[in-house]
Amino acid sequence: MRSLTTEYHSGKEGLAVISRVLRVAPRKLVWQVARRYIAGPTLVDAVATIRSLNDVGFTTAVSYLGEHATTLTDCDQALHMYQEVLELIRTLRLRASLSVKPSQLGLKLHYHAFLDRAGALLAQAESLGTFVRWDMEDASCTHCTLEAYRALQRRYPNTGVVLQASLRRSLEDARRLSATPANVRVCKGAYREPADIAHHRREAIRQGYVQILRILLRAGCFVGIATHDAVLISAAKRLIEMYRVPPTQYEFEVLLGVRPERAQRLLADGHPVLVYVPFGQQWFEYSTRRFDENPQLLWTIARATLLGR
Repeated sequence: MRSLTTEYHSGKEGLAVISRVLRVAPRKLVWQVARRYIAGPTLVDAVATIRSLNDVGFTTAVSYLGEHATTLTDCDQALHMYQEVLELIRTLRLRASLSVKPSQLGLKLHYHAFLDRAGALLAQAESLGTFVRWDMEDASCTHCTLEAYRALQRRYPNTGVVLQASLRRSLEDARRLSATPANVRVCKGAYREPADIAHHRREAIRQGYVQILRILLRAGCFVGIATHDAVLISAAKRLIEMYRVPPTQYEFEVLLGVRPERAQRLLADGHPVLVYVPFGQQWFEYSTRRFDENPQLLWTIARATLLGR
């Protein structure tokens, strides 16, 4: 049996290979794989995907691709897109919420300008009965995102945030959030962070994930259990049963196109399941991170490249 240390170093080598392949692979070729995980480049594509998911019982979280805006004009463009999404959710009666990256609305450009835009979006969402979750980005955004969430939540209860189990600080963040109680999505973490602030070993991340779930569920927070990991899904089920958590206080959350059979099984077993639906022109950047999380996708791209397909 391979040791965790061996798996970790092997994983690092795999990620390096993926990065090199992605830099030279034709975008059209990458799209042939990426389109499974992305609704499409347009809002029309997103609506079609949401409807198909709603029809079979899933709720959805819509995310307009793009992060780390470089100008306030970019921030306004992202805000207007999300406002358009909100109107369509109401008009078409979609079972959908928003999942927004704070840097899209200017978190790293101007904190108070971000709060203004975030407040405008939340006010509109509240008037339409819709929820907005602030995604967690790389570690440079963690503190400001949590501070902004706490500030916004005092005025707008229709908002939530994300904790990444890989970050060492997340246990303490969970304890602080549990006092509210908050609405929190828990994920493993999609960003490669330094070892002094993040766990790298799979088992350490799993242990942190379960500890965070325990803190939040026991406190009565609403928890989005965002994982495709069968070990963590089983652990979450045990905690839900242990604390007698009603279906109104949690949901399993999955990425579009990733291990859909597990999402279907959860739904069939009576658990609420939300599917994260990304769309937009910046699909390539999003795909790069997804490929990092799922190294097996590399071989699909490599094989297609070698065969000229």
